[in-house]
Amino acid sequence: MTDIEATQIIAMLETNWQPFKNTNAAIKLWASAFAEDPYELVDTAVWTMIQSGTSDFRPNIGQVRQQMRDIIYGEKMSETEAWLSIKNSLPEAQESPETLKGAKSAWSKLPQDVQKLVTPKQLLDWNSVEASTLDTVIQSNFMRSYRDVTERRYKKESLPKEMLKRIETIRQATGLYIDPEKKPELPQPKKALFEKPEWMLKREAIGETFE
Repeated sequence: MTDIEATQIIAMLETNWQPFKNTNAAIKLWASAFAEDPYELVDTAVWTMIQSGTSDFRPNIGQVRQQMRDIIYGEKMSETEAWLSIKNSLPEAQESPETLKGAKSAWSKLPQDVQKLVTPKQLLDWNSVEASTLDTVIQSNFMRSYRDVTERRYKKESLPKEMLKRIETIRQATGLYIDPEKKPELPQPKKALFEKPEWMLKREAIGETFE
């Protein structure tokens, strides 16, 4: 970045975050930021903030875009609500465990962001986890992962398409970007250290003991 380019960036920052008058710089910046958006949507977002806002400061571009996103998509589900959707799905997940029929059905009814963090098999397995572990360790990990997923989606939905293309181009050029959604987020329930083989289970079923 050159000195001239740095000057332009600083001018953008000053125009966006400092109180401004109806200057050409402000008009150019806001017109550029919302070039892809219909005037009616931007106007509605600003009026909503005027009617309901309590801050003495003017909203910046990011705040207006966030309000536009809320108008289009509505408010996102909270972490607690997302976890409750998991808890409520667990009883159904126990149906036909051999084929995962119930687990797959329960998983299909979960919100999309929640589906990214769990599998049908996990729903089934979590039924056998002690309540003290389910409601502490697993819940904590899930809620943290859900918060990360929704924040990434929220930011992505708030950005203009042209900006997303620029970001993707930069990521491909560096070759360093790793999609966080492809990383395992949640721990699997711990398995027993020793699992009895099938022949032992059959002999126990007819009353034989092992000493």
